[in-house]
Amino acid sequence: MLQGGFPEAIARSRPRARRWHLQYLESILERDVRDVASIRDGGELRRLVELCALRTASLLNVSTLAGELGIDRETVTGYLAVLERVFLLRRLPAWHANASARLVKTPKVHLCDTGLCAALADLDGAALDRARERFGGIVLYDGDDCLPMAGGMLAVPVAWLWSR
Repeated sequence: MLQGGFPEAIARSRPRARRWHLQYLESILERDVRDVASIRDGGELRRLVELCALRTASLLNVSTLAGELGIDRETVTGYLAVLERVFLLRRLPAWHANASARLVKTPKVHLCDTGLCAALADLDGAALDRARERFGGIVLYDGDDCLPMAGGMLAVPVAWLWSR
């Protein structure tokens, strides 16, 4: 799970996979983001991704993120939309039996790859065990379905990674 679902990362040792994930993030932020949006400050976007990694599987509070980054709420909302367009993060809608309640409840934020999340949050197996309550949603999110990603790829279910 800490290696993520990208074949390039899975084939590497844990330290090399972490470096690969960080380089992957930089290339996405430098190249792909420019294709879909005009971003003034790439540093703000990078810090937002890092904050989202630390809050993966948590309720999304855009105002709190904006306050911590020192930027306005509308900018954070725009940045989140860009990160979704380049498949770095996903907002998971709240679940409720009542369909109308689902629309007004707060979504959760998830980085799309657990390896990227682990690299940005500086997680290893021991850190994940210590913070299981905080990061336990990573396993539930990746394990219960495969979400379509760029280029027709599918996110790799955690169960497949554990069986390797």
